[in-house]
Amino acid sequence: MRKHTPSLVLTLALALIVSGCRSSRRRDDGKPAGPVLMHIEEVAERLDLEVSARSTPGMFILSGSGGIIVFRPPVIIVNDTACFRGHRTRIEGDKVFIPGDFFATAAKHLHCSAAAPCDDKPDSDARPTPDRPAPSPPHVVIDPGHGGRDPGAVSPHGYEKSVALAVSRHIASRLRARGIEVTMTRTGDEFIQLNERAAIANRLEADAFVSIHADAAGDPGVHGFTVYVGARDGGRYSDSARADAIASEVGVGSSALRPVLTANRRKSLRLASAIRQRMSRATNSPDRGTRHAKFRVLERSAPPAVLVELGFLTNDREARRLFQPAYQQTLAAAIADGIEQFLNSGQRSAE
Repeated sequence: MRKHTPSLVLTLALALIVSGCRSSRRRDDGKPAGPVLMHIEEVAERLDLEVSARSTPGMFILSGSGGIIVFRPPVIIVNDTACFRGHRTRIEGDKVFIPGDFFATAAKHLHCSAAAPCDDKPDSDARPTPDRPAPSPPHVVIDPGHGGRDPGAVSPHGYEKSVALAVSRHIASRLRARGIEVTMTRTGDEFIQLNERAAIANRLEADAFVSIHADAAGDPGVHGFTVYVGARDGGRYSDSARADAIASEVGVGSSALRPVLTANRRKSLRLASAIRQRMSRATNSPDRGTRHAKFRVLERSAPPAVLVELGFLTNDREARRLFQPAYQQTLAAAIADGIEQFLNSGQRSAE
């Protein structure tokens, strides 16, 4: 009974061979099981790239014939496409934590190489398909104005900082429910420097920056909403000086950034228009139009950026409305609809 027939031996041998191939494939397919810590040189080798001399502490750049990859937590950019956002990657010295699906996704954006094949199809397959992975979800930064020691405008009904935060929270909630990533510059009653508010959007390479405020005027009869964009002439900065100020935050050279800022200034007007249209439909408040201003958060923002004045706290009737939860929800819904309309129109900053 211990004697095996030739057919049984052959069957067992084939099973072992197949099992070995599958095991080898699992080890060498270039797809780690989960977030892993890898030396940047190892990452570069597996993708047939080299670590660029332009890499700096907190940012690695890999380049080669296949393209370029920039590790700048919390974003990984592969050939100008932000493939990963959020907190799935970080840098520790010469090592990086990378998402488990990084190599497979990066390969789709780089030219084919032996280290990271573009797909699993055999070489005999006809032509490479032009399919691209689904784009990353848009990312919007919502900036509730003022906060902490800075109350903003004051009325007998409350502070501007409170209205701005309440409406901003509702906007963020509505956008997230639609699959849009949202970062708020503040989530509580805290003071944030103006430059830092814009820098948050710059570092995240956001698709839009929307700052929420309430207005004040010497004439108590003035009421209505206004949407502001940056000054026509660049405000306090020339275009080159503005690019110099922002370049270090986005990791791009000043000369390369200038045309992006110019294009995004035009997109800011489209974003403002979309928000105003929705606010006009949702409220019976007068539309005071799109206006240009030298507001710091607009001047220092690289993405398309607007500042929304919800209404006037110096107008008693309007101030009462602004502190009503139902009206805050109405304003938030209109602004969120306008932002989504802008994003769906193909006007994202990365286009």
